[in-house]
Amino acid sequence: MKFSNRKAAQVAAFFLKEEGGSTEILKLMKLMYLAERESIKTYGELITGDSFCAMEYGPVLSRTYDLTKLAPKSAKKGWSDWISERDGKYLKLTKEEPLNLLSRADFAVLRKVWDEFGHLTPFELAEETHRLCAEWQDPGKSSRPISYENTALAVGHNKIAAEEISQRISNQRELDTYLENVGA
Repeated sequence: MKFSNRKAAQVAAFFLKEEGGSTEILKLMKLMYLAERESIKTYGELITGDSFCAMEYGPVLSRTYDLTKLAPKSAKKGWSDWISERDGKYLKLTKEEPLNLLSRADFAVLRKVWDEFGHLTPFELAEETHRLCAEWQDPGKSSRPISYENTALAVGHNKIAAEEISQRISNQRELDTYLENVGA
């Protein structure tokens, strides 16, 4: 599946609403990564279609993290429909539109992650991702990609299943790109 900034915004909106409308970017990034990881574990699928990246404070969703650094007017339509411009290290929910791109399975994953990790502070979450996420390796002050296959292995899929999950995601991305290019 190709990355959807609208779906990423709706996932962010879910967590921001649960947090009372505002939270630190670090906490939001960790919750969103843990949700994608849980979705791979439970369903072998992604929620947002984002790529994974190892950074100093743990794993993040690469393109979603980039969206947090943009002013709303420069962000692609979708993210700025729900999420404010960053205010220092915080993001805010700007409106409570229906989260209509999220499936029941997506909501189940988001609820599970919130119930398990929502009470943690941003740095507690970062430490938790360092402990839980075997696919993350400290890149120091830089960043490095995390493969879907390594994530699938880390959450308990066997080698064959992890390869199939990674290949299915890749195939879906190619199909989505093709369909977009032919105007379907």
